[in-house]
Amino acid sequence: RLGDSVFVGVCGSPNACTHLETIEQLQQELYTERQKRRMLEELLPSATLQEVDYDVPLSTSSKVHRSPQWAKRFLSKHTITGIAARRASVLIILLLLQSISSSVLNRYENLIHNSIIPLFLTMLVGAGGNAGNQATVRSITGLVSGEYRPMKADFVRVVRREITVGLICATLLTLIGFLRVYVFTAGSGGMLPVYAVSCSLFLIVLVSALIGSALPFLFTFVGMDSEHAGPAI
Repeated sequence: RLGDSVFVGVCGSPNACTHLETIEQLQQELYTERQKRRMLEELLPSATLQEVDYDVPLSTSSKVHRSPQWAKRFLSKHTITGIAARRASVLIILLLLQSISSSVLNRYENLIHNSIIPLFLTMLVGAGGNAGNQATVRSITGLVSGEYRPMKADFVRVVRREITVGLICATLLTLIGFLRVYVFTAGSGGMLPVYAVSCSLFLIVLVSALIGSALPFLFTFVGMDSEHAGPAI
């Protein structure tokens, strides 16, 4: 029955039917009645009690637990060539977009040669990538497990939380980065380059954390796999 609650019965044997499990009410603004029926039709065929355990599936606070046999059939639907094609297409697009950063570096080539920024470029890029990947993995895990819903309310909640987390992480990394740059340069060239690298580190970590947490939601909104958010960082 599709209404306030959905009751799913899976017959485990010809003589008996398993206990009916109650599924929490699905958000009306997220799932239409047609989408609910389609989800149930995809889950129920050829499923037995030992293969699928619907504790509280497809809800905000629940997870769907599937057996290895069920997962094997699910994974068999995705061929190696299909997975490779989807991933390669995204990687090729990102490879072309990276030419933009090369153009920016080429534009300010003289400035870069006359500063200490190239010495710490790997530190800046690495810190931003690490912070962004941490936030991305957390958002993807929440979307897959059902902790987060692909809705505006959860998106805003996650971004607000990442602002606080990003500020804390960026502040700690900036303090450590400031000491590293100062010790490495031994004060040569004054303190201005040290401040420049430290400020860059703070902004890179903060922005990367925010973008990393938001990309999985944005990809989901446009119908793309959230797994592509990691390489985009």
